[in-house]
Amino acid sequence: MASACVAPPPPQPAPVDDATTGAAPESEPPPLPVPEAAPETALAPPPAPVLPRLRPDELRGSVGDQVTSLLGDPDFRRDDPPAQLMQYQGSHCILDLFLYADEAGGPHRVAHVETRSRSVAKVSGEDCLQSLLEERHRADEAGRG
Repeated sequence: MASACVAPPPPQPAPVDDATTGAAPESEPPPLPVPEAAPETALAPPPAPVLPRLRPDELRGSVGDQVTSLLGDPDFRRDDPPAQLMQYQGSHCILDLFLYADEAGGPHRVAHVETRSRSVAKVSGEDCLQSLLEERHRADEAGRG
């Protein structure tokens, strides 16, 4: 039999109590390295809210309060009964809104919208309105910060 030729493993020595023998204690393994704490990082700012993508003609029928909640106070306002003019001036364009009261005496509503560039370059009404929304939003955010 092949198993009879294999010698049994040598006996392990009994543990020694270092306190009773006076022998120096066996050195302990070195402690595991402690990972350095990650440096504190500033929280990322919340994502910017998505601004609505509007066409100027979508403002038709809006009352003045709806316009100011969207774009803020106009840069220029003129009451010229029966009309009101609200003008918003951006860095690239100007938006003019003409509001008229309905026959029943209700609030003034946007009846006509015009956009124009501040330069000789042409700008679409949609691009003008979007740039005004973005500029006004940035100004609001800067005012809060």
